[in-house]
Amino acid sequence: AGCHDTHGTAPYCANDEDQSSSKLRLTLGDKDGPCRVRDPGAPPEYRCDYGGVCVLAVGMPKEQFKGVGKYYDDTCDNECGDGRKGGLTPWIVHGRRCTSDIECSLAGVCTPEGKCQCDPWAEGLDCSYLKFAPVDKLRVGYLNEHYSSWGGTIMKKKSDGLYHMYVSEIVCREDPETNKRCGLGDWRTHLRIAQATSAHVEGPYSRLQPDDAVLLHPEHHNPTVHVSP
Repeated sequence: AGCHDTHGTAPYCANDEDQSSSKLRLTLGDKDGPCRVRDPGAPPEYRCDYGGVCVLAVGMPKEQFKGVGKYYDDTCDNECGDGRKGGLTPWIVHGRRCTSDIECSLAGVCTPEGKCQCDPWAEGLDCSYLKFAPVDKLRVGYLNEHYSSWGGTIMKKKSDGLYHMYVSEIVCREDPETNKRCGLGDWRTHLRIAQATSAHVEGPYSRLQPDDAVLLHPEHHNPTVHVSP
């Protein structure tokens, strides 16, 4: 609603005079950008992956985007199926019963009734999904808006009762007010070790103040913590 012609490159460079076109899709722009109109002449860019998820099929780098686009937006027209309901499993889709434990992904047993009885750690009609414990989304590890990072090793200090994480961090720019995460491409020359803390082992972890956060300057990476006996 309210979308209009905007500047940009294909597939977002169409005008919106013909709103009746079945291929004309309205899409939001970047976070700070305008609502854009998709070029009705642009080819489809999305496909269903093997896990039943709608993913971008084309892009750069080419080795990361494999496949041919079939759908025009990230809904894939709700055609990707639901693996937990058997929508991706041929013997279920075709209305057959399981005939062996292999058809239960070796994560359960095929019962005489032709249904999969999953092991406690698996779920789905063919037991092909891991059953994860619930996750508290407010306590998901460490993410800093200024620095890209990976890994991390954790220990609890008796002196303050906090969990201390030592993480590999990419140096992008040293100005913390303007620095944004810059990916992992410069890890060979711009990796250092920083410290973050949390009151809970699951997080969220907060990076220490700039003067205290950096423990080892480039080039250091993949830290592990060892407590001296």
